[in-house]
Amino acid sequence: MLKNEIKKLVNQVVKEKIDFIVEIPENKDYGDYSTNIAMLLAPKLEKAPMDIAQDIKAEIKNSLFEKIEIVQPGFINFFIKSEFLQKQIKEILKKEDRFGGVDIGKGKKVQVEFVSANPTGPLTIGNARGGPIGDVLANVLTKAGYKTEKEYYVNDAGRQIEILGHSVLKNKEAKYKGKYIDELNKRISAQGGPALGWKNPRKVGEKAAKIIIEESIKKTTDNLGIKYDNWFFESEFHKEKKIEKIITFL
Repeated sequence: MLKNEIKKLVNQVVKEKIDFIVEIPENKDYGDYSTNIAMLLAPKLEKAPMDIAQDIKAEIKNSLFEKIEIVQPGFINFFIKSEFLQKQIKEILKKEDRFGGVDIGKGKKVQVEFVSANPTGPLTIGNARGGPIGDVLANVLTKAGYKTEKEYYVNDAGRQIEILGHSVLKNKEAKYKGKYIDELNKRISAQGGPALGWKNPRKVGEKAAKIIIEESIKKTTDNLGIKYDNWFFESEFHKEKKIEKIITFL
């Protein structure tokens, strides 16, 4: 990492132990990287930051840099040679997806559960924001050496599923409204309706939730480029009586 390389070079010159930063300047005129160490050292050395910066610059000998500039009030700006950056292309092609990875995680397991909206309707604009954030976070953790699992927790066993059923049946306890509810009402009715026992709000809600998950939510996450490793259904948690097992254990 170039940032760490610059820190190492500066630490070889500066004997004072001090917590300084090396950052990428917003303005490219100030180089590829910049450090504030001279200004932090000024009070300790009782010397002008610009003079300290010049002293540090004079001691750094490395073919990595095209040039090193000093600017007010004492920043040291580093310009990386274009030849160095060009050579990185070979490294990128060689390592492919492994390029830039580190091993901070050392294979530790991490689960990132995100979006996990109730399966009572289509995803919202808010989910379109949270989805990519969770996806990127999981990808960064993977790149950092963690064994990462992306999970969508499907809350398909709560009271909201029964409310969804009432809504699809359009009875007095209905709460969810919209075009998708109208379509679910027609679709479930066309599949047999009362003859198949769909007048039971819980069963209707479960059927509707499955349709929403498979034909709406999963399609939306696919369109966002999100690939989950696991879709965990709360209903399965209840079927396997895992809640009772946990309570018994406690």
